[in-house]
Amino acid sequence: MLWGVLWFWIASIGSYDLYRSVLDRHHLMTFELNPLVRTILSWSGGDISLFAGLKTFGTTVTLASLVRFRTYKHMWFILWSLAVAQFLVLFSYCPWHGLLG
Repeated sequence: MLWGVLWFWIASIGSYDLYRSVLDRHHLMTFELNPLVRTILSWSGGDISLFAGLKTFGTTVTLASLVRFRTYKHMWFILWSLAVAQFLVLFSYCPWHGLLG
């Protein structure tokens, strides 16, 4: 059951992050911390479409890989690492922590 909860957590935060990226698209280049996202946005002239497509594809491949390799001996490490990374993404949207100004 924990495996499914973590998998759903990763999917949910990825969805929320994409939602916020589209919602805040006019200010994304100003506040985005990820250099890969900034590069993709600059390639597309600030248009969010390419980033949204690549993010959706990457999230789908990641979640499908987690299902496919569920019995891999290091799967719990990978799953927890992704869950923590998604927590940090979610945490970055919280204005009260003061890390981003």
